[in-house]
Amino acid sequence: MSEFSPPPPLHGQPHAESQFENMVDIESSPCPRRSVSSSSLSATPSSFFSTGPLLPAREIDLEASPSHSEIASFPHHIFKHSLRFATPPKTKPSRKAWWWKKGLRVKEKGGNERLRWICRLCARRKCRLPLDYNFASDGTANIERHLLKRHGIYDVSGNKTKPISVSENLATAYNINTGSNNGQTVLYNMLSKVGKSNTLDELLIEWVTSENLPFRVVESSCFQNIVLHLNPAFKGRLPSAMVLRDRLDSLYKQAQGPVTELLATARGRIHIGVIASYFLGCPQSKEDTVERILQKRWQVCLQTDFGIGASRLGYFVLDNARNNDTAVAALADEFNFDPGHRRLRCLGHILNLVVKQLIFGATANAMETEDDADFDFDTASDELKKWRKRGPVGPLHNFVGAINNSPQLVQLLLEWQKEDIASGKLGYIDDITGKIRKPLMPVSDNETRWNSRYRMMQRAKLLRSYFSRLVIYIQEQWECDRLRKKGIKKPTILDDKLEDSDWDIIEAFLKVLGAFDALSTRLQGNGETDEDGHIRSGAFWEYFQSFEFLLNHLEKLKMNVDLVDGLESKSVNIVRSHINLAWEKLDSYYQKLCPPAYAAAIVLHPCYGWAALAKYFKGNPNAKEWLVEYKHSVKKLWEKDYQNMPLESPHTASLKSIPHKRRSEFETFLDLAMEDDEDDTVAMDGGIDPFLDEYERYCRTWKRADPQLYRENPYLWWKAREKEYPRLSRMASNVLSIPAMSAQTEREFSRDPINYTTYTG
Repeated sequence: MSEFSPPPPLHGQPHAESQFENMVDIESSPCPRRSVSSSSLSATPSSFFSTGPLLPAREIDLEASPSHSEIASFPHHIFKHSLRFATPPKTKPSRKAWWWKKGLRVKEKGGNERLRWICRLCARRKCRLPLDYNFASDGTANIERHLLKRHGIYDVSGNKTKPISVSENLATAYNINTGSNNGQTVLYNMLSKVGKSNTLDELLIEWVTSENLPFRVVESSCFQNIVLHLNPAFKGRLPSAMVLRDRLDSLYKQAQGPVTELLATARGRIHIGVIASYFLGCPQSKEDTVERILQKRWQVCLQTDFGIGASRLGYFVLDNARNNDTAVAALADEFNFDPGHRRLRCLGHILNLVVKQLIFGATANAMETEDDADFDFDTASDELKKWRKRGPVGPLHNFVGAINNSPQLVQLLLEWQKEDIASGKLGYIDDITGKIRKPLMPVSDNETRWNSRYRMMQRAKLLRSYFSRLVIYIQEQWECDRLRKKGIKKPTILDDKLEDSDWDIIEAFLKVLGAFDALSTRLQGNGETDEDGHIRSGAFWEYFQSFEFLLNHLEKLKMNVDLVDGLESKSVNIVRSHINLAWEKLDSYYQKLCPPAYAAAIVLHPCYGWAALAKYFKGNPNAKEWLVEYKHSVKKLWEKDYQNMPLESPHTASLKSIPHKRRSEFETFLDLAMEDDEDDTVAMDGGIDPFLDEYERYCRTWKRADPQLYRENPYLWWKAREKEYPRLSRMASNVLSIPAMSAQTEREFSRDPINYTTYTG
């Protein structure tokens, strides 16, 4: 007889159920040794229906008292020698609980002396987790549950109803024939899913968080009925709201450890991207200001949550909110750094402000500060009136919004396009994408997506003829309705129709905005390398040069005759005045590029150096003064943070050739800074002193590196020369790795349904 098989049945009554009942719990069994038929959920389905022994037979009679050999082999070490055997009381057998003979009677050593019951079968197997088979003697329910779940043993006296197994419930509910192999496979698949409770919890957490649902939704009887209808085996296994919340916190902490370890192995400093987020339900603080709250939370996040100390903290890439300045200044006191040097501005936010200035002109400044209290929003028309004051793009915003908010208008727009495609009026192949043409939907703009208005204008240009057709259709419908019934109000969409002059201005804006769109898309990554070794996005060494490129772009367009050719004089004035305003906005932020990191990223790029800055400043009366100031600030950064820093063992990197690809307009502009001429001597003046430090030696011996190898990935150049410049290479790594934008933070912000959908308009 196997010690894990029940004793022979009494009076023809079965003692235990099929071993299949135990299948769900096998994976979490505390026992170290398992037979083939009880190994894990990866076993074949048929093995779980076997009634054969689970281990090689060992004689143990559960109806008899424990033998001396059984007591002698008791695993005291598993219980840390904290138990002693107790003498059974002289009680009539009829008054003893049926489960006493299935276990050992023990007491805890010490003053407690509480009586406990230990499963004889589990003790014989020396199971590793004593809490799974060690119960207080008054815990009848726990003992009976253990015997049933682990060993298939239950009370056969008839005093209690025979427990119905999960497998029997499933077989009855789905009319499954457990005698067939197919039926066994079906039951196995259903029960195997129940055994993976962590997977269920994680799926529920993903659903609750992604859909912005309360945790208590899992306690809803309607939800639980749906789950049980799909699989009755989940009965009693669905987590509560509290358990799910704790599980989410546990998952976060599990992920926090690997992230902290990864940050600890980072070669350079850790840069921080922050945006303004507004969360509901946070406790109010009367003592602290917003800036102080930001500083405290950042400090806890950096030091406590992710172990980032002063020596590992890099630069802050932030939006233009003033309280960010104050918060960084407060952090500077705690981490001992210069806030004026470490506080950098997200390029995406700056470009967004410049684009708004171009599109809306002088009204863009009012949009930055206007208060909704200045407008009466009792009706939707008040919001529409506000947008109509913002030039041609304002009515377009209203017009597109009216279409997208009307299923009838959307359907009409799509049907017209389908008809034109079918008739051949629209080409079957899209000339722009080269793919099969499909009907287009209007694109709405919002306040948080940096290029959303450019996308809206692009799509509107493609749908211009259909927009005009919609205006005629709505106008005719309204006039017909007026004839049938008096008092029919004019549809507000008719007040937002665009005239030809408005479309001319929008087309001119599109020509100007193309460069902004391409550049913001290029620089919104995290400086990650593609399959060719190129760092195609987020390169910080292109930050300063982006300003130069866009300022030149706007200056050329100010007096560009082709841009305004054919426009009315009023439209010409609007386009040129808006370009001037955009240039002024961009230049105002150009004047704020004072932190040395902006210049250092160009100087420490082996293909640019000081020669590139000299080219950009050429022709400006302040060029010499600017160069002197930047040289002084970059050298000061080197001397303060890197000149005497401790050295670490250098890393070597293999070099590979990077294939040449088609150049964009911005990349062509970057190439101009790499053309050798006499101006390059500004970076190499003076003789070479053998006692110069690394930075001075780099500046004086600088010679332009091969752009084909290093323009897209300057890290390779510095890794190859880490022994020559051990400290300067670390400075280069820290500066060049700064993200140009806090774009990843923006993306996470946009994924939050509360923060995004509620406030994007």
